[in-house]
Amino acid sequence: MLDWRVDTFLDVCETLNYTHTAARLNITQPAVSQHIAWLEKQYETPLFSRKGRTLVLTDAGKEVAEVLLSQRNDENLLKQELSTLNSGVSKLVIGATLTAGEFMLARPLARWCSDHPLVQVRVVMADTADLLSDLDKGAIDCALVEGIFDSTKYSFREWSYEQMKCVCACGSKVAIGASKVDSGILAANNTPLRFRDLLENTLIIREQGSGSRAVLEACLARNNLVPESFKRVIEVKGVGLGLEMVRAGTGITFAYESAVSHRLAQGELHVISAQGICHTQGELQEIKLCEEGLGHSICFVWRRNSFFERRFIQLFEELQHLLPT
Repeated sequence: MLDWRVDTFLDVCETLNYTHTAARLNITQPAVSQHIAWLEKQYETPLFSRKGRTLVLTDAGKEVAEVLLSQRNDENLLKQELSTLNSGVSKLVIGATLTAGEFMLARPLARWCSDHPLVQVRVVMADTADLLSDLDKGAIDCALVEGIFDSTKYSFREWSYEQMKCVCACGSKVAIGASKVDSGILAANNTPLRFRDLLENTLIIREQGSGSRAVLEACLARNNLVPESFKRVIEVKGVGLGLEMVRAGTGITFAYESAVSHRLAQGELHVISAQGICHTQGELQEIKLCEEGLGHSICFVWRRNSFFERRFIQLFEELQHLLPT
């Protein structure tokens, strides 16, 4: 069992404020100071320092926080294990980003649940940033995320490598520079375009914190662009609403292939082939980001240094085995 002062330390890591932690934990500020001082004595190193009036973690404090976070989460999982021994019923709390949950995880997880009737499963759907925060807090056990994460903090297995497609509505007019081109002609021509060729269009983009948005923004940044470089930006939460707006001819969007493949097959949407430009050794060079769009790994993640890592790897392998062929 972890010392209760660990909870104080981990809360200060979040708030970076002794007064706020005292209020959250319903203890006095001197008690918070005493708890931190006790831990610093145990580890024989300062865990926090001050830059002006701002409290910051030291390098040693960051390492201690990472280990203690994993240990606290493991302790919660251990309690669940012991409860399972008594009741025979175990629990699994798995997170998933919206696209990954709806289009990649749903079918294998449904089959897995049928194969494990004594496991109580709860699925948390949220953005990548929120899911990583939930992992840190021990609110979820593992997660399937499409966004960018720090691999020094989280262990992972690659679920799949997804192509991101730039799509527009069939029969719509797509702005290519100053010209308007019918999407059917554009699709038939299949001429790769640069991002800058598409800036006169309305961009329909996912909300802040979305993994697919982070991937798109990173690619745009390599081309010295931001979403606001487009003529108009419409931000939506969730995949379905954005694709419906595209289908209605409102604008273009970037979405993972698994989310749009069905609509492409039915002829509701067209793909816009895209190229990007980047600087290489000081020279402006045109490169093709991906033959069929942007690519990014979808990953199954859990807290690094977890004692229960073998369990998460087994779950990943079982779910992978149940993927549709």
